[in-house]
Amino acid sequence: MVGMAAALKAAQENRQKYGESIRKIRDYFWVLLQQKVTGVSLNGLDTMSKSRLPNNLHVSFEGVESDSLIAYLDKFGIMCAAGSACSTESLEPSHVLMACGMSHEEAQCSIRFTLGKGNVKADIEYAVEKIADAVTSMRRL
Repeated sequence: MVGMAAALKAAQENRQKYGESIRKIRDYFWVLLQQKVTGVSLNGLDTMSKSRLPNNLHVSFEGVESDSLIAYLDKFGIMCAAGSACSTESLEPSHVLMACGMSHEEAQCSIRFTLGKGNVKADIEYAVEKIADAVTSMRRL
């Protein structure tokens, strides 16, 4: 219990510092995606406001099924998930995304990236390069 209390105290003390650092990486990720990939849209709030979780980027790639893109990215060590965190076990589109007003098709093209304090700009640049390649090739099929 003492160890858990110490861990929680340390997490709380570092939360704001790490949150801001991760938020900057997330925002960089979003900017690069918009520059390199056409037909990408941000899911949820329209802006990268502080109301968003700092470590989460949830996007849709028009015309690309999330399951195919996830499988492709996994080959390059890029981890992401389809839908929302509330529906990771279901093959159906997330009820959360549907409640946000997304169509079935939009929800099927949605991917969630979760970042951590270990992520750096080079990680984001690598991921965006692979995402852009995958989206371009998948749209040609």
